[in-house]
Amino acid sequence: MDRNGEYGKKLLVFVTLLLLVTSGLLFITPEVTQAATSPGTSDSGYNWTDSRDPDPIVEYHWIDVMNNPSGSQLYYENVAYGISQSLWLGISFPFFNSSYDMVYVNAYGYISFDSNYTDIYSKDLPNTPVWNSTINKPDSMIAVAWCNAYANNSNGGIWYLTNTAVIDPYCVIEWNTNQYDMTYELILYQSGLIKMQYKDTGTQSNYQTGYQVVAGIEYVLSGPQVGTNETGVPYEDTAENFTIFSEEGFMYSPYASRNLENELAVEFSTGTIVSDVELLNGDGEEKNFVYAEHKYYDFLVNVADSNGPTDITNVKIFFEGFQATRYVNDIGVELVMESGLPTFKSMTSEDILILDMVNCSFFPAGDNATILFRVMFMFEYSMTGNNSVVSWARGKNTVPGYNITEDVFYFENQVKMGGPLVVEGEFNGLFGNNDYTRENESVTFSGLILLYNNSYVGIYPPNSSFFMTLADYDNSEYWKDVNVSGRNMSISLNMPMQAIKKTFTVVLEEMDMDLFLGELPSISLIVDNSPPPAPQSLVLRADSYKDKNQALDNDDVIYVTWSQVNDQGSGAERYRISKSYSFNDPQTLYTDWETTKMTWNG
Repeated sequence: MDRNGEYGKKLLVFVTLLLLVTSGLLFITPEVTQAATSPGTSDSGYNWTDSRDPDPIVEYHWIDVMNNPSGSQLYYENVAYGISQSLWLGISFPFFNSSYDMVYVNAYGYISFDSNYTDIYSKDLPNTPVWNSTINKPDSMIAVAWCNAYANNSNGGIWYLTNTAVIDPYCVIEWNTNQYDMTYELILYQSGLIKMQYKDTGTQSNYQTGYQVVAGIEYVLSGPQVGTNETGVPYEDTAENFTIFSEEGFMYSPYASRNLENELAVEFSTGTIVSDVELLNGDGEEKNFVYAEHKYYDFLVNVADSNGPTDITNVKIFFEGFQATRYVNDIGVELVMESGLPTFKSMTSEDILILDMVNCSFFPAGDNATILFRVMFMFEYSMTGNNSVVSWARGKNTVPGYNITEDVFYFENQVKMGGPLVVEGEFNGLFGNNDYTRENESVTFSGLILLYNNSYVGIYPPNSSFFMTLADYDNSEYWKDVNVSGRNMSISLNMPMQAIKKTFTVVLEEMDMDLFLGELPSISLIVDNSPPPAPQSLVLRADSYKDKNQALDNDDVIYVTWSQVNDQGSGAERYRISKSYSFNDPQTLYTDWETTKMTWNG
């Protein structure tokens, strides 16, 4: 008999030895077991998962039967050494190799299937039966909180409720506030799933933690030998002919463990489920890039349920902050089977991601199923860089299973400016910082394009995500270009009719500037509203004064001289010498304001 909990996963064991020398006594505290999922399966394929970390976990969701108008009470007038009441479940419940529509509900925290024998003293499972004896009875049982603490009409009571208006009909049995204030329940699903929930483990110091409280399942098939003896007479039901044909026990909380707590859920099932996920239409050379707000991306989840695709009830993928079924800041999407039909839902605000529910799909294929989720990630999705994806799934008779697929995609939501800021005037050509412009001169700002930080050919942040503004904060003036996805910005304006210095900054609107890499470009221009004075005494000569052969123009240059003038603040900085008025003439020459002569071969 396993009283040390060999069936549970023991992650933490404290054994305290208190040796009292003066009294000669040795005290050993009971074993403490912290569980999460069963380390293996029973011979019949059962496994269990609870609501504790680590993942995967099941969800604790208490069903209040006692206060439900549809709930009914089982009456237990007297409980001396335990009593069982028969209960028709209202469903057909499969258990090991049999199906049951009736069970016996015992006041001491268990149900039995084949007999109403009562045992108030809990034991580890299985209980090896003895011929013609109540010792180690009952055979075939589900122990929820089997211990020497009963519920009856004077101690809370036992209540039940059957619900057939769901995809997986169930019957729930609730032991409410027994003699040690313990409240717990058992849910039997038509699919075969077994769920135990513990709302309150009561006031008795041992029972509070599960010590001496057994939780588990047992199936025993015993009786006289099958067939006839050598004389052709059927075997009699005697001790000599007593045979145990099948004996199997599978525990969550053995007798000597401390494995229970308030608001705990445990599920037993015979199914297993595995899943993985892949990105079908990523961008970039390796097809693994996902760009913020660029397009919808397709994630394909492959699910294998040992009970077949019709058993699948829920499939989720988590992109950020995975916390199993707890739905706390989880970023993801899910499939829920409702009345046999797939319904796709987002678990996340559309400020972070958008699910294209119309174009999602569920395809059963043989023993497996594939689920397609179509998702657009917004700039507010915060996981820039390589992203792993968690696929999570469960079935009607399958406890949750999950898989982490590493580096499914690289998410890019950071942006930068491409190209230098180009500023060109109507009369004065290209401007640099602190250059002068004429009054009312038309000036065009261009040359900038917004790029993803890890950009790819033909992929740009869309117009719906941003626009560019040219801002003069000092004078509260703003000019917008709202159609700039995939092209250089272009904003034109006329300079004012007054002498003023204006500083222009290119700003991104409708975008979190924490995602922008680098500095926003800016430029200052000074308006010159007084025309510069023309040069005086301008002389053009075909020959230099030093050329002795002045009768013949024997070179290809022109000598230009002029007199310096006094500028009264027009802002003139240089002279331009060109054979045309175009500022784009490549042969244009410039001189500084101090120069009064030059040689020109234009």
